Amino acid sequence: MSNIAPIQGFGVPPFPIGIGYQLNINQNMNVSSIPSYVFNNVSTIYVNYGCVLTIDKNFTFPSNITGFAGPGTITINSGITLTINQNIVCTLSTISGAGTLSISSGYTLTIGANTTFSVSTVSGAGTLSISSGYTLTIGANTTFSVSTVSGAGTLSVSSGYTLTQGGDITISISNINIAGTWANAGYGITIPSGSTVTWNVSGSVTTASTAGTMTVNGVCYWFGNNIFLFTMAGTGIYLGATSSSAGTATNKISLSGTKISANSSDGNATGTGKVTYYNLTAVSGSAVGKYYLQFYDSGASKYPTIVNIYMGTANSSYSVSGNFNGNYTDSTGTVYVWNGGSSAGTITVTGTAYV
Repeated sequence: MSNIAPIQGFGVPPFPIGIGYQLNINQNMNVSSIPSYVFNNVSTIYVNYGCVLTIDKNFTFPSNITGFAGPGTITINSGITLTINQNIVCTLSTISGAGTLSISSGYTLTIGANTTFSVSTVSGAGTLSISSGYTLTIGANTTFSVSTVSGAGTLSVSSGYTLTQGGDITISISNINIAGTWANAGYGITIPSGSTVTWNVSGSVTTASTAGTMTVNGVCYWFGNNIFLFTMAGTGIYLGATSSSAGTATNKISLSGTKISANSSDGNATGTGKVTYYNLTAVSGSAVGKYYLQFYDSGASKYPTIVNIYMGTANSSYSVSGNFNGNYTDSTGTVYVWNGGSSAGTITVTGTAYV
């Protein structure tokens, strides 16, 4: 393999990386100023600290390039599209700009480090995947119309910024943290079978006047604001609560395959005057639809909803896990486990209620 001659602004180490060489960007440069031959046999584009590689023309890196890396930034200018036409692993610190990052059908851009996107648009029929242990942070107002977001990592929307969903999207990423805003705009969200997705919404999620549809074929946990915002569909299970933390209540009501008809109770204990919660391991419902797992606090004559549930398959036992906290402090009277009057049918619950 022939070495690539270094030119001003970037250097090439004298050892192979992957199928080729690492191209080091050591000063601010525009992609249009780099001769095309420089990218031949390069496998990784490395942008050094404090440096910016600006995409100033519609551009697709050649297929031999399989990595973006470094503590620097790739910036995409307004009106310009950087197209991903091969599988790329990105360990770059930042991708920014007023342009578009497009991932073509059949290809994956894998985020393999903590990375910030402050690019205006992420689009395409391909996949954005975030690896386990890493967070992709949205640090500007961004429109997402990429078809699929996957991986075992975290997608985070920073406070003060909005991620606008610009099309139907399949989500199988493990964690979504919304401190800013997720603007759904009425599009569909699908959680595929076999996937478990946890949303933590300290900011807000909005939708159009005709709500978007969340199709849950796997498992979806939703903690924080805007529970049951979407039209629900799918064959899986959705569980929403104010918080995933344990409450402070200590009196237990054990539930083991306990069947509770709508607008009915089963099991009770004396309230402790503390924050109630459920810890659940399995649930099922007699009909497809929404269920409202509540408490009936007889001392306060209140029926607080603690867990909001959608089940897409009747009489199917769903394995679930975790604490579900509605931030409700009970009285010291008798507190009952209660299935809400608006529930779709009889709910069967395994776990523990704390009152």
